[in-house]
This record gives sequence, structure tokens and C-alpha cells, in this order.
Amino acid sequence: RLFETMITDEYNAGFVYVFYDPDTDWHKIGQSRSLFGRMGALLHKYPNGKPLFAIEVTDRHWAETYLHNMFKKDAKGGEWFDLSEEDVQAIQSVPWLQSPD
Repeated sequence: RLFETMITDEYNAGFVYVFYDPDTDWHKIGQSRSLFGRMGALLHKYPNGKPLFAIEVTDRHWAETYLHNMFKKDAKGGEWFDLSEEDVQAIQSVPWLQSPD
């Protein structure tokens, strides 16, 4: 059981990130275990895009779901949101974005 917990914890750890697409003026709230690989893929698909920031979290699935729910009213489809500058700053300032134990 301890081994399963260790694998699960390692699997869930990673990053949540905010990526900006100036062509749509939308922000993508996503998650990844491999941040650099994910940013490379996004920049390939959205060459005008800009990675804004990433936050290292213990449970990337929980943190992403939390942020998606937080900005549900601004959803544009999938992981894309019409966020204000204040919304983006609010995400950066969430000190408790780590999932509860």
C-alpha cells in the first residue's frame, strides 16, 4: 500500500500553468508533469502564444480542476478562459494551491 501511495503521489505531482494566446485573447489553464515539453508543444501549435507562469503543485489534477471551477463563468471551451489581468494575478497569488492532504 505504501508503494502504491508513493507512485500515486509522484504521478500526481507536477505543474499547473497559464498560457496566453494573443490571437484569441484567451488563457489556457492546464497541467503537466513535464512543463518544458508541454510549453514546447503549445508554442509549436500557438507560435504567437506566451507562457505566463507555472506553479509547482503536489496534485496537478486537483489544482487544475480547482482553477477551472474558479473561472467557470469565463470558460470558452476546454481549458481556455477569457481571463482579466486581475484573474491571472489572482491565480498567481493563491498560496494554498497545493491540494489538501
